[in-house]
Amino acid sequence: MTLFLSRAEILQNSKTVEGSTEVAPTEQAITQWHSVRNTLFDRLSSDFGSLFPSARAAAALPLGTQHFLSDPTSATANSKTVRPGLDIEDEPVWQMFAAFAVSSDPERQQTLLASIRDKVLDNVTAERKKLVPEEIGAQKLVGSSIHLLFLDC
Repeated sequence: MTLFLSRAEILQNSKTVEGSTEVAPTEQAITQWHSVRNTLFDRLSSDFGSLFPSARAAAALPLGTQHFLSDPTSATANSKTVRPGLDIEDEPVWQMFAAFAVSSDPERQQTLLASIRDKVLDNVTAERKKLVPEEIGAQKLVGSSIHLLFLDC
């Protein structure tokens, strides 16, 4: 989906170059694409938080993640069972959200950021509490969300 969104954004911003076989999309095609993208966004927006594999895994824990994170000694011992590389699996979701954010209007960008705010804060908290395995790296975990928020510009 990320590739599809990115390619559509590239085509939308392209101009017809003399001698090129690619033709820039018409206004009607761009309007139609906006309608399709907005419909896709609107249908997914209520479930944005659950698109993360780590969020679904945490929701499946019988006591939730708070059981592991409330006691600092058990958090260190259980960090590998709570977050065993699931954050790496979240990266394509972050990339998809970035593609949505780039191609969406400001209102939809606000909706996107508001709906994943808790996930961003969870990532920052996990990094601060040193619950992220070293092989994942805090930079990669928090960096994806910061890139999405356009804070790295």
